[in-house]
Amino acid sequence: MDVDLTTITPLSVIPTLAAAKISGQTLQLTITGSAALTYGIQMSTNLAAWTTIATNTTTGNFSYTDSFTNGPHRFIALFMVP
Repeated sequence: MDVDLTTITPLSVIPTLAAAKISGQTLQLTITGSAALTYGIQMSTNLAAWTTIATNTTTGNFSYTDSFTNGPHRFIALFMVP
């Protein structure tokens, strides 16, 4: 019988939203995560349809700045890109 073993390495840092700053109609997010992993940011106006608005392969931290002039509500989600 053949057995395939897979090793799962836990993340050294769980990705987190480290800071959010709003200035006028500009949102700046600072994300902390594990180095050399790719993260994405998605946006939704209704929590049903999501659009990827940025991806970034990090060295540990990255920032994203966006203008939010196109509607009263925006929801932001952070995810790891496989």
